[in-house]
Parts: sequence; C-alpha cells; structure tokens
Amino acid sequence: ENQVILVEGYFDQMRAVQHGIEYVVATCGTALTAKQASMLRNHAETAILVFDSDSAGRSAAEKGFDILLEYGMNVKIVVLPDGQDPDSFIQEQGAESFLEKIRNARHFMESYIDSLVRESPGQTPADKVKMANQILPLLAKIKNTVERSAWLEKFASITNIDDRTLLKELSKALTQNQPRLAEPKSELAPLLNLEKHLVHLILSDKETARTILSEINPEDFSDPVLKTITQACRQKIDNDEDLKIDQLLDQTEDPETRNVLSRLGLESVEFESPDRTVKDCIGKFKNIHLKSKIKDLKLQRLDAAKAGQVERSQEIQAQLREMHLALTH
Repeated sequence: ENQVILVEGYFDQMRAVQHGIEYVVATCGTALTAKQASMLRNHAETAILVFDSDSAGRSAAEKGFDILLEYGMNVKIVVLPDGQDPDSFIQEQGAESFLEKIRNARHFMESYIDSLVRESPGQTPADKVKMANQILPLLAKIKNTVERSAWLEKFASITNIDDRTLLKELSKALTQNQPRLAEPKSELAPLLNLEKHLVHLILSDKETARTILSEINPEDFSDPVLKTITQACRQKIDNDEDLKIDQLLDQTEDPETRNVLSRLGLESVEFESPDRTVKDCIGKFKNIHLKSKIKDLKLQRLDAAKAGQVERSQEIQAQLREMHLALTH
C-alpha cells in the first residue's frame, strides 16, 4: 500500500507483526532521525503515526511530522483512546479494529488543527493569535505553496478567523517564513477593559443601561462572553425588565458566562461622574470600532485596486472619507 506505520515501542511493533500487520516500524522511544526518515522514504510515500495519547506521545508525533515532511512524506495520524497504545489496543480490540483505525487515519495537519481548537476554545483575538502561532511553524514546513495555502484556509475556517487583517498577517508570515504573529496586547487589552467597563455601567443602573444600549450595538463587542451578557441586558431593557445579576445567572447555562457574571457581581466599581463616564466610554468604544472598520476598508480598497475595480475602489474611498470625518467630530 506504499505506506508505513510508525509506533513508539518495541512491544507495539511486535504485537502488530504477530497479528499479521508487517509494515510497522518502532522508534523505540527515541526521536525520529533524519537518517531514519530518509530510509523510510525509500520504501513508502505515506507515514501513519500511531503514538501514545499522552503529552509525550503528542510531542513525539509533532516532531515526527516535522522530520518526515522534510523528506517529502505524506504524514497521517491515528489517535487511540486515552491510556492505550498499539500493543494494548490490538490485544483488547483485535487487529481488524486497529486496521480500521489505520484506514481512517487523518492527515496530521487536520488532526493538529482540531486538537488546537479543542484545547483553546476561546474566540477572542488573543485566542486566535495564540492558535495561529502554534500552527505557523508547522505550516511553514510544507514546501508546496498550494498545499500550504489550502491548510491555511482550512485553519481559518475551522477556527472561525474571518478578520481580513489577521488573515493577511497569516499569509504574510508564511510568505516571509515568519514563525510568529505579534500578540495583539497593545490594542486588545484597552478594548477589553473598555468593554468590561461598559458592562459594569450597564449593570449599575437601568437608565444608564438604556442610554448605553441606545448608542452601541452589543454585536460590536470583541469579547464573546461580554457580548452575550450585553445582548441579554439589551433584551431585558427592550422588555422593560430590571437588570439583576442573579436573574442573569439563572437564565444562562454557559459556565464561562456564569463565571464572568459572578466576578462582575463581586467587583465593586464606583464612578465619580457617571454621566461623564458613560459619555467617554461610548465615545471611545465608537472610535475604536470606527478605526477597525477603516482598517478593514483600506484592505478592501487595496484588493479592489489590484483587481482593477475602479468604481468599487472609488466607492470605498468615499466611505473612508465619511468615516475619517466622523472620527474628527
């Protein structure tokens, strides 16, 4: 079948061979070397990694992917149930069940992206940059630019990265062999603090909440949990209901949202001049999102210019002028 199965231990390899699965090689607990990868490439095009499901096994699989990829091999991976290795799996489930796992082996990159999403389910810009920085070094090792671009698109799709600026930075990083993206701390932290401040203000007083929610859209919140809380508050305001944290807690089942609501309820925040604070926060929030839209429109204008879409480019330029005017007022 022009493929080889890589396992960690000698007993894993022996168990497989005893059950008639002969195209199995064991690394015997050591990292795969360039010489070994070169030898494997002389006999197979595809390597299927079946390492232990613990952290050491995952680390070994990642290193194995690196070296095998350098030698032009197609790398797939099989993830066994927690606590099992090929030896115990074949002994308990039988050779046919093991071979079924081999037949359904997933491409290493696909499996790696899924594991990133499971381990970092957050949807904030910082979460997405963190995941991007974990995937970039692996993507950079894929020499075929078409395949590399395809995996970048798949990563963006699975992680719901739809921010044009971030996508552009990812593509640029790959083109320039840049191993990491800059963490968006300087821009993100003030925005998250502002959003948290706005939620405190919303929860402090019904009329204050009404004022804020008449000026800003909860959909514009970057933090998904604060966005959910703000959306719930708007619904209550629209229904002319009081805003009480205990009621909001009762109406949500999401653990992360409940945790944030509980912390908000325990934090004591005093505003020297509530009216002034509300006005300042609303103004800053609008400006931040206006600047973000301007940044996105500039990218769209650039794309339109490159595509020769003169009318589209002029339309975007007119929108940008209006936005810049809004920023100065």
